[in-house]
Amino acid sequence: TTAVVFNADNATATANFKGHMLSDDSDVTANGNSRQIAATSDGGNYGYAFVYVENGDIWLTEKSGSTWSPDELYISSGSNYSIQSPAIASYLGDLFTAYLMVEDSNPDNKLLMFYNGETGVTSLLSNNISSSNPAPAVYYGQSRNSHYAMVVWDNGDGIKFWNEDEGQVYTIPGTDTNCHNPDIQGI
Repeated sequence: TTAVVFNADNATATANFKGHMLSDDSDVTANGNSRQIAATSDGGNYGYAFVYVENGDIWLTEKSGSTWSPDELYISSGSNYSIQSPAIASYLGDLFTAYLMVEDSNPDNKLLMFYNGETGVTSLLSNNISSSNPAPAVYYGQSRNSHYAMVVWDNGDGIKFWNEDEGQVYTIPGTDTNCHNPDIQGI
């Protein structure tokens, strides 16, 4: 133990504490909250990973057995931006995350980012999102012996789709400004 010594009358001590799964954002689990939790498996060990936004950054906690790990800073927004709407998928213990970077001084400037937890590479998927709630969804899938991530989101002018294997963004045919809250699932 370390003693605290106050050398002045009426001194104040302030402790900064990060509570487990606590956020300053009341919408932390609103709008697509199921996209923020993923079942995980790594060599037969099953569990869950949960991401959420606190102070503009993405925090991660994982459950193995009956125990949740301490929260850890997973993705930092850096300066001048805040993160919103994270979505995750899992494959063999690696997490794949899509999220929005929103400019603090211009909230209309939204960037859609993708973080590949297997390679550690972050990619910019879109820098011209006009939707007020893009609500990205991410899936990690397999096709012809290849594994890759897929992301869908409401871009404001239609639903967009990105496939990591091809590295291109497509507009899903027949979607427009009236299409919202896309989701993606595997078979």
